[in-house]
Amino acid sequence: MNLDIFENLIDKVKENEFIQNFTKELEKNMENSMQKSMLEKFVSDNKIISEYKDKMLINRNMILQELNNNEMYYIYDKKGSDYLATICEKGKSHDVIRIPEKDVKSNVKIDSVLIKINDKFELDEETTRLVKNKMEEMFNKILEEQNKMMESRRIEGHIYEYVEGSKNSVWLIDNNLNNGEVFEEIQQEVFKDAQEGDLFEYINGEYKINK
Repeated sequence: MNLDIFENLIDKVKENEFIQNFTKELEKNMENSMQKSMLEKFVSDNKIISEYKDKMLINRNMILQELNNNEMYYIYDKKGSDYLATICEKGKSHDVIRIPEKDVKSNVKIDSVLIKINDKFELDEETTRLVKNKMEEMFNKILEEQNKMMESRRIEGHIYEYVEGSKNSVWLIDNNLNNGEVFEEIQQEVFKDAQEGDLFEYINGEYKINK
């Protein structure tokens, strides 16, 4: 075989291997980034503001402590090839441990509940289902609370002053109330280019720039 042709074949094989490895790594990273806890997904899908997200986090901990039986661990996130789990025992809810993916079975994922048996982490399917059901019920209840609060703050004809904004939220003052109280509102297109001090009027169910 011609030496140049042989070298070209070698280069193509190496190139193909690189592409395959790169593709696998990319798929793995995408899979990791797409994995969200029930709470994070609910917050994102329903535009939950920070006040009510904090309430969900507190209630999630209460559910986990209520269902805790001996050593129980709840997986709430994944970093690289490690799962991040919180210890469900009362007083230890802020303690986090890293569990390598290789140390658990393939059916384990974010939102799984694990128990320790003979120093090994095992999936507790029954408790995982219970946690899921209780969390769904709690999330929907808090969403309803948020919706009622939002409705009470959005008053027809009132003028709102823009304070600041982030990717998902803005902070406003209802100037008609004349109390200077700042409250959080869901980020909307109308606030996209807003600056501190800009005024908006709530008309016909939406905020409009007040000129």
